[in-house]
Amino acid sequence: MDGSGVGLLRHLVPHWLWRGAAAARSTLRETRRQLAATGTGSRAALYGRLADIGRAVGEPPALEHDAIVDAPAEAVWDLIGRRFADVGEWSSAFPRSRPIRATSTRVFPDAARAPVWGRLCSTTIPAAPWITELLTTYDDSSRTLRYEAQGLPGFVALSRNSWSVSPIDVEHSRLALRVELETRGVLGGAARRLMLVGVRTIFRQFVDDLQHYLVYRTASPTKRRAIP
Repeated sequence: MDGSGVGLLRHLVPHWLWRGAAAARSTLRETRRQLAATGTGSRAALYGRLADIGRAVGEPPALEHDAIVDAPAEAVWDLIGRRFADVGEWSSAFPRSRPIRATSTRVFPDAARAPVWGRLCSTTIPAAPWITELLTTYDDSSRTLRYEAQGLPGFVALSRNSWSVSPIDVEHSRLALRVELETRGVLGGAARRLMLVGVRTIFRQFVDDLQHYLVYRTASPTKRRAIP
């Protein structure tokens, strides 16, 4: 980690989130200048700057997003829900994925009818190269699911995503996401705000990858570039 803390943040957030947080970048540039001038790079100084970043970026008022997908609800749900473990085939956020079916893994009662218990995914985040996402709720009839992520950096206390797919007409559907994120400590508070700022960007790319795969049955150009 360099003295300004830039190295730390670059290892906590993926590149597409980093580019989207203009206010955070401005604060970090000032931090680098000040710490270089004073020769101080203490943990207290870094945490103080991280708090400034959190205030500069601000916390989004809502953690819910939705989008219209040009595909029938059944086709979208088949990819999002029934093929939950195959996300690595088409999402640029996850280079690889595989299903979790081991009997040693906890099974949540509300997800007992899911095709898999969860998935193990590689990521583009150096601080969390692999994460486990366990289904906690799965309902094929209502096209809804919820899962919790494990293996994230220690300042993340809870990361839970909920997805639902609803029909609009025979050729269009609505995909909705709800994000719940709880963190620990000063570092966690600053990182949470940065992560939430990027949710909309992440969601848009997710929908673009999904749409491309449903239409062309192949990974999007962004996904292909993300494959190591």
